[in-house]
Amino acid sequence: MEALYLDGHPADALREYERVRARLADELGADPGPHLRGVHERILRGGQAAGLLPRQLPTAPPSFTGRAGELAALDRLLAAPGAVAVVSGAGGLGKTWLALRWAAGHASRFPDGQLYADLRGFDPAHEPVPAERALRGLLGALGVAPESIPPEPDAQAALYRSLPAQRRLLVLLDNARDTAHVAPLLPGGSSCSVLITSRHELGGLLATRGAGALPLRTLAEPEARDLLAHKLGAARLAAEPEATREILRRCGGLSLALAIVAARVTAQPDRPLAALAAELRESRLDALDTGELSASLRVVFEASYRSLDASAATAFRLLGLMPGGDTGRAAATALLGDARPLRALCAANLLSEEPPGRFRMHDLVKLYAGELAAATDDPDARLAAATRLFDHYLGWAAAAMDRFSPHEPYLRAPAACPAGPRPDFADVGAARAWLDAERATMLTTAAHAPAGLGGHVVRLSATLWRYLDVAALYHDALVLHSAALASTADGTRERGFAAMAAGSALTRLGRYDEAAGHLRQALSVALDRGDDLLESMVRNNFATIDDMRGRRPEAREQLGLALAAARRTGHVLLEGIALCNIGEHHRWCGDHETALGYLHRSGRIALDLGSAGLGGPVLAALGGAYAGLGRPAEADDHFRRALDFAKTGGDTNLEISALNEFAATKTGAEAIALYEQALDLAERSGHLLERAVAQHGLGAAHRAAGSHADAKAHLEAALATYTELGIPAAGEVRALLGEPVPGGSPVSLTGDRQS
Repeated sequence: MEALYLDGHPADALREYERVRARLADELGADPGPHLRGVHERILRGGQAAGLLPRQLPTAPPSFTGRAGELAALDRLLAAPGAVAVVSGAGGLGKTWLALRWAAGHASRFPDGQLYADLRGFDPAHEPVPAERALRGLLGALGVAPESIPPEPDAQAALYRSLPAQRRLLVLLDNARDTAHVAPLLPGGSSCSVLITSRHELGGLLATRGAGALPLRTLAEPEARDLLAHKLGAARLAAEPEATREILRRCGGLSLALAIVAARVTAQPDRPLAALAAELRESRLDALDTGELSASLRVVFEASYRSLDASAATAFRLLGLMPGGDTGRAAATALLGDARPLRALCAANLLSEEPPGRFRMHDLVKLYAGELAAATDDPDARLAAATRLFDHYLGWAAAAMDRFSPHEPYLRAPAACPAGPRPDFADVGAARAWLDAERATMLTTAAHAPAGLGGHVVRLSATLWRYLDVAALYHDALVLHSAALASTADGTRERGFAAMAAGSALTRLGRYDEAAGHLRQALSVALDRGDDLLESMVRNNFATIDDMRGRRPEAREQLGLALAAARRTGHVLLEGIALCNIGEHHRWCGDHETALGYLHRSGRIALDLGSAGLGGPVLAALGGAYAGLGRPAEADDHFRRALDFAKTGGDTNLEISALNEFAATKTGAEAIALYEQALDLAERSGHLLERAVAQHGLGAAHRAAGSHADAKAHLEAALATYTELGIPAAGEVRALLGEPVPGGSPVSLTGDRQS
């Protein structure tokens, strides 16, 4: 070896060493001795003696804060010598910062030094560093002289694997593009630890090398605040708390976004945070740009986008059009026409699957994807994708409602069979769970529907009407039905149904005058078209408003006409609803015996159909009637059964009214507990009347218990709402408060009146 080296043939000398090393291992199971290893290392270093240990790590970021859980996870992943850990995540999350901070804090574990290579796998200004070039750099850091590096890539890799085999080194491979990029750079032996960062999850490396994985997520709000405070000072944030909250919300926990904000504030220290918050509000991606490639969020996202193949790139752009926060697998598949790109986007950390089966894009990534779609995909392609998505939601919503409300198919137009997976709901619980999970996305889809999809909005409104009403989602209902109303033509059945649906939601919200305006429009359509179904539903709503305002004769007339129209339709459930409403009306009038007759007839229809949607309100109404007749045991039984129906079926409307009515039959702590449950549900749903009834009941119960301060607060709140709604029960509250009572009989109303 020495002769070959001195004769100017260092590569031949190294090959001779490899020959001897292999023969010793094969024949004797031994390694070369210290003298031979010394000659080998001296040749590698160009004849120089062993020099300084490699200390290649860049300086750890001084502004690093938080990520305690992730640092602890790296402690575990890299605890054993020879371990490999992959930190993966979207661009801008701070993967390099985290890796450098961990490496700096654990340098003493690696007495033979640290190697570092920036592989530029997603560099916006440069192509990725080829593994061969990175390998030569690592060999040089290990002391191998340039002339001693073999020319063949395989020989270089073999040399690199052998040199650190007995050393305790840390190798940090930053910004790797994929598994193939990083595999040749893994050292041999079992003493070197390797820490890799990448925007790709590097599944191949995890599968073949047993590497540990640390998927990096966005910063939680407290950590994001700490990072910004570390850069700008806590006093600066405290001086503008509202602007700070908005900046944090719009940066979405992305470390780079926060760093860009801090850089811009530092560059213009006199500019208020409120001005930057306003800029973020108007154009987030424009605001998150310092004008340099290394600190521009768009540029960071573009580098990830460029790494995608054509299919995944198209999917990425189309998902930018997806409304709402997250989406189910079936909806995403319908939008894209293919489920396979979802996996590719998750692997590239441009999409996350949390929880399993639901996909989410970071808001800032989604903004970028939407920009790309608008610039790249023609309007017809975008409309076709939006249509596929809306068709999916209509088809699945119709299938869910067939389970949720099986006896009202006449409310829903038959939906076309959507593209992608077919809906298959095992039972009503599965259907309700799907409706709850997808509600926000469906409503956002309707709110942002292109002009060409107005008909889809109208059909979605009709399809979800009963679900939104039963679930007491009145504000959501009003938004959807109002959008449907704007998409219909005068005089059409669609206009009439949308007006009825909007009027029904307004009635629940206690906006009776607005509701009546919509209902008059709907009734006009029903009468002009001879639409008995629509007429019955509209008149039930009119009767509710009349009863709430104490107009008994008008309410009874409307209810009679609603029953007649229901019978003309031939829909037995609609007749059962009208009978239940008439029973409720007679109960409110104090005629409990007559009420029982109507309610029992309605109950028989519910039993014949097996309809819990009708049976639950009938049970609650019977509870009130039996209470009025002085039959408390029967009242209790019916109220409890009604509440079981409500909770099992997710009928929040019924639950609120049944709790209020049940509470009215109790005293003391039992009454207060029931009223408080009703008040909580009513406040969350926005049901003004039921909220006032609960406050009225609480006021009376606290007054009876001697808690006059609590009683006064509840009674005053109830009086304000009753007065706003024009409800005669305001007189009863005034009497409890010791105020003069104007003319008119004081009454207290509650109940789940149906359309």
